Amino acid sequence: MFLSCLFLLRGELAQQTYLRLLRRAKNENLSDIASKNLIYQSGTDSFGRAIVCVNGKFYNPSEVNKDRALLYLILYMDAIASRDYVIVYFNAEATSDNHPDLSFIREVYESLHPKYRRNLKLFYLVHPTWWVKLAVSIMNTFFTSDVREKMRNIENLGMLYQSISPQQLNIPEYVMA
Repeated sequence: MFLSCLFLLRGELAQQTYLRLLRRAKNENLSDIASKNLIYQSGTDSFGRAIVCVNGKFYNPSEVNKDRALLYLILYMDAIASRDYVIVYFNAEATSDNHPDLSFIREVYESLHPKYRRNLKLFYLVHPTWWVKLAVSIMNTFFTSDVREKMRNIENLGMLYQSISPQQLNIPEYVMA
C-alpha cells in the first residue's frame, strides 16, 4: 500500500513538473533553438505514425542552453507525442562536441510526460558511432524496458528504407552522403 501511494505521488509530481515546463515553453521565445533545425517532422510511416527526425550534427551543448533545449523539445513534441510516433535520429557527421551528456539525457527522459514513452513506437539510430552505442547501453539502465525494446541501430539507409518509405523521409544531404 505504501509503495503504491509513493508511486502515485511520484507520478503526480512528474505530471506537475511536465505541465510547468510546457507552460514555460509556451511563454518563451525559442526561435533560436528552432532555427538550428535540430528536430522536425517528416511524413508518416506505413502505419500512419508521425516520423520525427533529429539531427545530432546540429546539437552543440556549448552553444545550446540545455534548459531551453528541453523546453523546445517539450513544446515541439507535446502534440505529436499525444499519438503514435517514431523517431529517426541522424548521427552522421556528429562529433563528440555534438553529444549531450548522459545526465542531460536522463533529465530529459525523466521530465517528459508518460505519453512520450507510451506513444513512441520505434527509435531509429541512423549511423550510430561506438560512442552512441555505448551511451545507449549505459542509458538502458534508467530506460524502462518498453523504451529499450524500441531502439534500432541502423547502419545504412537501406536498412531504414525497409521500415520507412524513402518518400516519407526528408533526409539531409549530409546523411545521404
